[in-house]
Amino acid sequence: MKFILSCVLIFILSFAIASGATTIGISPGTMTFSKVLKGGYAEQYVQVTTNFPRNLSGHINIIGDVASWIQIEGNTTLFDFSAKNPFLAKIIVTPPADAQTGNYSAIVEFVTDRITSVSGGAGSAVKASAATRLNIEVVGEQIIACIVGAYNIYSTEENEPIDFFAMISNTGNVRIRPKIELNVWDQLQQNLVLKYEFNAPEILPTTGREAAAKIAQKLGLGQYWVDVTVPDCKSTELLTFSVVERGTIADDGSLHGIFVRPFFYVGDIADITAVFANKGSRPVFAKFKGQISLNNKLLQLLETDEVQVRPNQQEDFKIFYTPEKAGIYEIQGRVNYNNKLTYEKSATFTALKNPEQQYTFTFWPLLIYLLIFLLIILLINKIREELKKKR
Repeated sequence: MKFILSCVLIFILSFAIASGATTIGISPGTMTFSKVLKGGYAEQYVQVTTNFPRNLSGHINIIGDVASWIQIEGNTTLFDFSAKNPFLAKIIVTPPADAQTGNYSAIVEFVTDRITSVSGGAGSAVKASAATRLNIEVVGEQIIACIVGAYNIYSTEENEPIDFFAMISNTGNVRIRPKIELNVWDQLQQNLVLKYEFNAPEILPTTGREAAAKIAQKLGLGQYWVDVTVPDCKSTELLTFSVVERGTIADDGSLHGIFVRPFFYVGDIADITAVFANKGSRPVFAKFKGQISLNNKLLQLLETDEVQVRPNQQEDFKIFYTPEKAGIYEIQGRVNYNNKLTYEKSATFTALKNPEQQYTFTFWPLLIYLLIFLLIILLINKIREELKKKR
């Protein structure tokens, strides 16, 4: 009897391994959207992962009575991912204005498309799926609430603008554009020398955005203090900055390098990262510009969006490229920041054809199923022997 139980356990384990040759996972498995306003907006992120080393494609199913309220950012129903490049999806919930208050639920399912051998035979076919459950609470009451943090103001030169930043998170359920008030005082905080007000960009519920301003000034040299108030968020902060002589503040940036995995397969998405650091004492506007080539032949010019990089912060510029031929690809480029250029950096990766992994789904499952078949035969023979002994 122990032998029979062992064989059954081995059979179950072998079947589980065979079934799980390719798996995908999802995090979080449950998402809660609390106090979403009728006609309002809410969003959360979900990450889909896999153990499969090559690029996989799949489709997204939204299931439930309130499926029409739910969409993936970009209205996409397709996705691509791999073991090294998980898929990050923004799930958006927008109940209609005439929705009844109450609690609702839905399922967002991520399903891989069929994977078949490219060797021409029947091969094996595998599908995998994972799902996250959405719990949605719809209310009719407007809630205005927000949190402000990461206040920053930077020293500047004579007659140059003052750079101010703050990060605002909308914790309510309506869109907001909070007003930000700045009162600038002299070094002894006795005389008000400058007042400035502006509105943050529109911030949707459950999201956060940076509020930034360049404040024109004609202040004299010296230290100043700033009272910052955000009335809608019931937040205040005291900051300080200095005005220094022209030419005192020098922009200083460095392209640390261009980083990419050494090997990809033709058709895979190559994830390239250019790492830039602002080593100066004021924010800079920066973007990466470069090119990608194969066998010294230019294939594509590369240029990212311009972003603002704060002092002592690092920016990772992401570039994605899909190699169409086997060979050694070279990426070259530099970062342009505040009309200055970094030293040029370069990196290479090799695109391979006919990867061994494409045969995995032909050989590996067949081997496992063969082992399962042999175990079943052994089990049947053992049972027959036991029955003969009893007779």
